Amino acid sequence: MVRRNEQMVSDSKVRAATGEGRDHWFGLLDSRNATEWSHKEMAAFLVEQGVDEWWAQGITVAYEQARGLRSPGQRSDGTFDASASKTLPISLEELWPFLTDEDRRSGWLGPDFVMTGETPGKSVRLARGEHHRVVLNFYGPAPVGTPSGKTRVQAQISNLPDSEAAAAAKDEWKAALGRLAEKIAG
Repeated sequence: MVRRNEQMVSDSKVRAATGEGRDHWFGLLDSRNATEWSHKEMAAFLVEQGVDEWWAQGITVAYEQARGLRSPGQRSDGTFDASASKTLPISLEELWPFLTDEDRRSGWLGPDFVMTGETPGKSVRLARGEHHRVVLNFYGPAPVGTPSGKTRVQAQISNLPDSEAAAAAKDEWKAALGRLAEKIAG
């Protein structure tokens, strides 16, 4: 389950970063009938009040969730995202063929996903059908090319219609990354 913004960032952190707590910023937004505004308009208003852009985004998301304008995990366009990650006991260099070679990839992911692009050493983009898009991002705790290295793989799934689809996608990709780990282990 995706946590609400207020559960992930304490009010004391908001206060330390902006000089005021959420109650102040929510009250200011309410006084302007901001529930009628777009996400972009709300965040821009907070920036005009002197709030750093990053914090303005977080306060806006918290406000939208608190006022029932957005569910946890929902993007400002109404769609949902999901992600799953796993650290694998392999260097990115050794892992790369499991992702980019169609036969190796279908061995752990199945034949339905096709590679639509790649940024070598950084990401692989996959698609299943017309709407299911996934970006696999990589983070190497150990230097790339180190035989005993480890690589963290994060699957970012976008444009999901609702929170149930996001939860299902997260579960699907956790299982897929588990199968990848099994393939690597031999």
